[in-house]
Amino acid sequence: MLKEKIENHIKENTERKRLPAIHEVHSKQVKDLLNAYLKEGKLKNEKLKNSLYKKDNLEEKIITETMEKLKQRVIATAKKIERYEGRIKQYRENVQFRRNQHLFYRSLDENQVQTTVLPCKEKTLNFWKELWENPVEHNKTASWIKDIQKQATRNKMENIIITTNMVAKLVKKVKNWSAPGLDELHGYRLKHLTSLHHRMATQFDEMLQNATSEELLTAGRTYLIMKDPEKSTEPSNYRLIACLPTMFKHFTRILANSVFNHLMENSLYPVEQKGNYKKSRGTKDQLLTDKMVLKNAKRWKTNLNMAWIDYKKAFDSLPHSWINACLENFGISKNICTFLKANMQKWKTVLTANGENFGEINIR
Repeated sequence: MLKEKIENHIKENTERKRLPAIHEVHSKQVKDLLNAYLKEGKLKNEKLKNSLYKKDNLEEKIITETMEKLKQRVIATAKKIERYEGRIKQYRENVQFRRNQHLFYRSLDENQVQTTVLPCKEKTLNFWKELWENPVEHNKTASWIKDIQKQATRNKMENIIITTNMVAKLVKKVKNWSAPGLDELHGYRLKHLTSLHHRMATQFDEMLQNATSEELLTAGRTYLIMKDPEKSTEPSNYRLIACLPTMFKHFTRILANSVFNHLMENSLYPVEQKGNYKKSRGTKDQLLTDKMVLKNAKRWKTNLNMAWIDYKKAFDSLPHSWINACLENFGISKNICTFLKANMQKWKTVLTANGENFGEINIR
């Protein structure tokens, strides 16, 4: 069985490499016949003339008939090459999807256009300062909040203690060369300097128990990426990519993993929730689902009513008071709640576009 697969693979590769040559030969034959036809049979090259007559039996056929036959061969060979190339592309995409889904979905965005146009610095800073620096309280008297509190579990999460095993286990998931924050520390160093894991666990646990952290850890760098070059350079037309310090990301990953386990053990995670869910593609999964629903509706010509709700800057405008309230309502450990509440006051970021710093903004 394995021998047959190997032989078929070799045969397919040999055929694929041979096809462009065959396509070139057929195209040349059509060109030669066309020259002969246009010159009304007065082809000066006797060797080429004899070759064409012998190869295509022109003594019994007319030139136009032979040209049409060769054109069909060219078209058929071109289609065959197209099928081979499509099959190779499909195979490579399947391999990339299995190995790294993030890179696969990024490669699908082939129409992404890079631009060096900078937005107005003052206008951009004012736009994001108005959104981030003005503290907002959530509506504590809303009736639906009582329903949320009823769903909350009575099982309280115990205070966690960060150990060396927790640091070593989760550091394996750190990406090696993703863009670092202000600490300029790549994940590769963090992952392979295993002798530091015990010391990291000790300092992480000290930060958690005392609800303290250095200002460098809570400061990020935010890049502005233009969404649509055809639109104006308005601040709202830019997508934000925040790069946090690698050490702080690993520390919060440990906290998030503990919180996620608590939510799953007590069945507090909504089944319809796609974002921030392990082994889920989130937005891509929802988009593919919508695409299939629309495709089936068009195919079977059925009536369909759909609605999408787009919250303007949904995650950027989330009140910190609501984050703290959710943590308390769902029984998250006291030391995690205390740490996050104390360190939210230190959150800040530096806006950057095309290598130019626009300024620092506090996130309140």
